[in-house]
Amino acid sequence: MNKTTPSRRTCRTARKLPTRKLAPGLLVVTVVAVLAVGLSQHFGVARAQAPAPPPHAVAGLASLKTVPVPEPRNLAAFIKDRSAAIALGKALFWDMAVGSDGQACASCHFHAGADSRSKNQLDPGLRSVPPDTTFTVFGADGGGPNYQLQTTDFPFHKVTDPGDQNSPVLFDTNDIASSAGVFAFTFTGVNPSGLNDTDSGNIASPDPVFNVGGINVRGVEPRNTPTMINAVFNHRNFWDGRARFEFNGRTPIGKLDPTATVLRVPVPGGAPEQISLIDGSHPDLELDNASLASQAVGPPLSNLEMSFDGRNFPILGRKMVPRRPLAQQLVAPDDSVLGSMRGLALTGLDTTYRKMIATAIRNQWWDSAFIVQVNADNSVTILPPGTASAAALNDTSATAHQFQLIEYNFSLIWGLAVQMYEATLVADDSRVDQFLDGKSSALSAQEQLGKMIFEVKGKCINCHDGAETTNASVNNVVNAQELLERMVMGDDGIAVYDNGFYNTGVRPNATINRNGEDQGLGATIGPLNLPLSNSRLFQGCVQDQLTAVPPPTVDQANAACNVPSIAVRPNESPLLTTPQPLQPNERVAVDGAFKTPGLRNVELTAPYFHNGGQLTLEQVVDFYNRGGDFARANQDNFDPDIQVLNLTADEKAALVAFLKAFTDERVRFEQAPFDHPELFVSDGAMGDNHQVINDGTGKAVQVTRHAPAVGRGGRPLPDKNFLDTPPVPLPAPPAAIPPALGAQPPSITFTAGGSVNLTPPGQILNINNVAASGQFAWSASSTSITVMAGEALRVGWRLFVQRSRRLNRWPWVA
Repeated sequence: MNKTTPSRRTCRTARKLPTRKLAPGLLVVTVVAVLAVGLSQHFGVARAQAPAPPPHAVAGLASLKTVPVPEPRNLAAFIKDRSAAIALGKALFWDMAVGSDGQACASCHFHAGADSRSKNQLDPGLRSVPPDTTFTVFGADGGGPNYQLQTTDFPFHKVTDPGDQNSPVLFDTNDIASSAGVFAFTFTGVNPSGLNDTDSGNIASPDPVFNVGGINVRGVEPRNTPTMINAVFNHRNFWDGRARFEFNGRTPIGKLDPTATVLRVPVPGGAPEQISLIDGSHPDLELDNASLASQAVGPPLSNLEMSFDGRNFPILGRKMVPRRPLAQQLVAPDDSVLGSMRGLALTGLDTTYRKMIATAIRNQWWDSAFIVQVNADNSVTILPPGTASAAALNDTSATAHQFQLIEYNFSLIWGLAVQMYEATLVADDSRVDQFLDGKSSALSAQEQLGKMIFEVKGKCINCHDGAETTNASVNNVVNAQELLERMVMGDDGIAVYDNGFYNTGVRPNATINRNGEDQGLGATIGPLNLPLSNSRLFQGCVQDQLTAVPPPTVDQANAACNVPSIAVRPNESPLLTTPQPLQPNERVAVDGAFKTPGLRNVELTAPYFHNGGQLTLEQVVDFYNRGGDFARANQDNFDPDIQVLNLTADEKAALVAFLKAFTDERVRFEQAPFDHPELFVSDGAMGDNHQVINDGTGKAVQVTRHAPAVGRGGRPLPDKNFLDTPPVPLPAPPAAIPPALGAQPPSITFTAGGSVNLTPPGQILNINNVAASGQFAWSASSTSITVMAGEALRVGWRLFVQRSRRLNRWPWVA
């Protein structure tokens, strides 16, 4: 494998929130207690007291309309007004002010809930063990941090015969096609509220990995971005499942972070008290079915996704609470959620986040005159009203340590609000759903053949089961009581694994015994370095219980750890016919396992797999038809259903056609509830993978993509897919449209004045027109930039000048 080697660095990991000093009763938390106190509460009583679940059965495909949207059972203890909470979540999700340098949550989820950008989208393999910080050479001289991916680069593992995994390898890379995030900075503070939404920081000069010729480009995440549409149905989120089913109010990992606490006002006017939402002390406040909230609190502090390194949620709360939502982004007047909140201004909402929170969230979580002081040891002291200075409460630096309750609890508010919004993003009206609803004409004969291949010969349904088309769903894991499963593995041995997470041989993974690529579910995390895998987590607890003197029986140890029953599978093997407790040393197969994604809108969400290594659904089908790529390397954890399928060309084409029928046309055209505010996203740096332009601060000048505001009726034409694959059919060019009333003339000159401080003038101006027709062209002189418009310029166009660390915007108003 050819590699081009930039400067090296150690893999950057997302910053953890400081550990808070808990009350003495909360401090005594052992690994066993973390497991035993309610880890499997959502399955009912402990394993020893409940009958074994029925034998495993394949549920079969069904319309997603038949599945209730999962929701935390104690949600009413936090949410005051559901509609207001959804509006709050949508505004926060799309607001570019949340990121340290213009990144919104939506910056990686703007196309069918996923990311269709293709430049500055490569990660060298930072989740390999050890981390890989070098980039593969694609083609003659491609690859690297600012590389523009090409269709010919895929798949990332090319064999001579796509039907034979053992045929000679033509190309292989462990690079990841993912999503560009922030530049490498250390956080020093929040800039004052106003036109400047960026944070202050000290640049890494240069970023040891993501630089071109010593000039920094944006960092890129180490896994491909999954869609958040229909993510509400997942029992756990993220590819490795670290966004837990239970929300602790602070971090993504739920009970795996027993130090996580929030503050609550017990009685109106009283001093806030520190409580845990996960230790069993407040069962009426526990948040189950809350993986979306767990997922939501990860990216805002990630130093690869949205945040300069070292930012925390209280300071993010200080930044956002007083701001006008979406202040520099257009909102469509008919936005299905936010349209009624627009004011007279062209951009943003006619309110503040403080007012939105006050309407949406119950007062006990934000309304207090007491001050929260975070001490040097990360413990918390509650100060009486009036004892903190105005300077301390307005401190926006990284050293700020006294906060209002609404700021300190901003992670809780953020997580719940984003969950409320994302729970509305349900795509359940694809042609497959219509067919399963009883409309027999919804699928063609070829698509119905593809459905049969999906269910039988292709074995797709063995992992993509149920209405949600994933075994990792709440319905399958919780309601069917199958958190853990046993199965016969690829080498005919028996192993326990986490339901819905499988090793399909995409890449040769690391294990607990060897180095390799992304370990996925097999990794550990958190302040106690606990396993992400429930199988290993429960097994560790059983092992701890058996060290007691005298030791309990294995059944008693399972009961003490609340290990859920494991369903028998008599149809798979005689060894799986008798119910057995989890054994302390039995084989666990979770290394290199990743969450099975649902399949709705899969046509729109390329590239595929956790490494983004497949460009088309045809390539995905070829992958499964040949039995994966690394079956032998991963045999200890390899899913037995990944076998050579011997599909014919017609069968493969039918299967692809069926998969495309999972597209909900509302998603394709961004119709409600998938409409959204305006968004600007980075689209790589000006230049290529060999040369970029320095903006004067050590950062590369950015190309900007514009996603226009879309109302409930959607857009007239779909947005292009990743690398225009599959291509979006375009209609014939429309007849010439006379300029709109008050339109700008077709040629406008913008002069770079001294206050703009361009060196040289015009060097860093980038204009990108994404209208349905017409294009902008631009030319530079020593003193001015001239813009020639191919169509009338309407209210709301933006020009961007990237200078220093600021993204300045000048709206044109006709």
